[in-house]
Amino acid sequence: PGPRTLTGKGLSVARRSNMKISENLNRIIMAAYAEANVRRHEFITPEHLLYASLFFDEGKEIILHCGGDPARLKGVLEKHLDVADTATPTPSRAVQSLGFQSVLERAAWHGASAQKETLDLGDILVSLLEEKESHASFFLQREGITRLVLLNYISHGISVLSEEEGSRKTDSGARRGEA
Repeated sequence: PGPRTLTGKGLSVARRSNMKISENLNRIIMAAYAEANVRRHEFITPEHLLYASLFFDEGKEIILHCGGDPARLKGVLEKHLDVADTATPTPSRAVQSLGFQSVLERAAWHGASAQKETLDLGDILVSLLEEKESHASFFLQREGITRLVLLNYISHGISVLSEEEGSRKTDSGARRGEA
């Protein structure tokens, strides 16, 4: 199966440019929705999106090669989502928060302006980092991840890790079942 067309509220730029999303990003977005619904949160937020990405190899790899610790970041986000004061007393489906919409819309706009046909997780992570009023952005920055480091890795494959260090971390993560 190929990329899917990006749809949703607030994504008029994506619709006009016929932007598609990668299969992996589609899975991550669906996992974020599932996480918000399982937790009975009223809104799906940028934090749900970042948290869900850390259950996928691509998300862990990007965070690792940008200098972050995926396991630590996942733990911080889990604690944040545990105490999030957005649980609803009655079961209902989570709706997109303005921050979530803003992240997707910004990523689609940047992708369209760069004449990309398919949006991927890297685009979303750059957009998350730019969402100033977001805990997800704060948590990424606290891991030492900057826009420049992220763009260097997703665009050019330039990791902040030395080859030996990256190999060692990836190998140890595989042994623990994290890769």
